[in-house]
Amino acid sequence: MTPLPEQTEEAYDQIMDINVKGVWLSLKHEIPAMLKTGGGAIVNNSSIAGLIGHAGAPIYIASKHAVNGLTKSVALEYAKQNVRVNAVAPGTIETRMYRDFVAGSPEAKQMLESATPIGRVGQPEEIASTVVWLCSEGASFITGQILPVDGGYTAQ
Repeated sequence: MTPLPEQTEEAYDQIMDINVKGVWLSLKHEIPAMLKTGGGAIVNNSSIAGLIGHAGAPIYIASKHAVNGLTKSVALEYAKQNVRVNAVAPGTIETRMYRDFVAGSPEAKQMLESATPIGRVGQPEEIASTVVWLCSEGASFITGQILPVDGGYTAQ
């Protein structure tokens, strides 16, 4: 956690390019292709960080809020053209980054598990199944939504 005055413009550019520009470029190229085929569903990858604030990570937090804003705005822009746009907002998920973070620190692992009301971290398959559902006909009336998949973290 680096205090804001100590964060660099290079770090800002890198985080924003990956998290925001990457989503923007994907939308920019996905939508014309979908319009040619009658529509479709897009699911952006956000984070619970886009739904809350968090001391020590303002650039990352801002980037995920930007992803949510893009998701909602683009969903409204293309809803009548049968293009649905939503985002998943994962909480703590057992990924390589998570494993690297908790490696050698049972305290860090316990802290993350206990911060989640369900009492455990999520699995990548739980995010994947949510994305599949958002792309399915079962979610055909859902657009412009940010769906937390976080074990209840944002319900606190």
